[in-house]
Amino acid sequence: MKITMLSKGKKQGFTLVESLVVLAISAITILVIIFSTAIVKQNSYGERVFWNVFNEKWNGAIQKSRNDKKIVRVEFSTSNRVIFSSYDNRRLNRDVLPMPQGLKTEKWNEIVINEDGYVKPQTVVWFSENSNTRIWQKFQLGWGTYNFERKKFHRSGYSLIDTLIGFAIICFTVILYLETSHQFNLKMIQSNQEMILVREKYDREK
Repeated sequence: MKITMLSKGKKQGFTLVESLVVLAISAITILVIIFSTAIVKQNSYGERVFWNVFNEKWNGAIQKSRNDKKIVRVEFSTSNRVIFSSYDNRRLNRDVLPMPQGLKTEKWNEIVINEDGYVKPQTVVWFSENSNTRIWQKFQLGWGTYNFERKKFHRSGYSLIDTLIGFAIICFTVILYLETSHQFNLKMIQSNQEMILVREKYDREK
């Protein structure tokens, strides 16, 4: 009977530690999923805001070139910003628009808006890590209009979101392993207890 009580005590101690581990991993997994989802939503929202602001600044630059008869240069920098620059009385004016997280250009580009608002045809290629999309921003021949062409692409390597999702999968795998181990240990303990009871019964009858 003493041996039976010792087995029960071990079972309770193991279950407590296991439960704490499972709870901790579950909490971390939930936080990872919430955090990764929030990052995707925030970056996607940042892209929408960027394109709206870019459109306003672009139309303003076209209007400025026509009204003031000034050349406006639009630089798409690899340092994650778009720069609208022009000269007023030999003074350089620069209006900087930062690119949002996860959006970048393929290479450095510059578009020149002439004094009459005329723009040569040109294409700026963008990469959006948030939506796995390559974006062709095509500026049309003429008066500064542009359109977009989008296509999904396969990324090489792993992003932050991929890492977080992988971590969540690992956590779920660990939880499944612990649960399986717990069930196996319960069966082993139960089997040992039954063997002990049978042995004690046999000893008493003997």
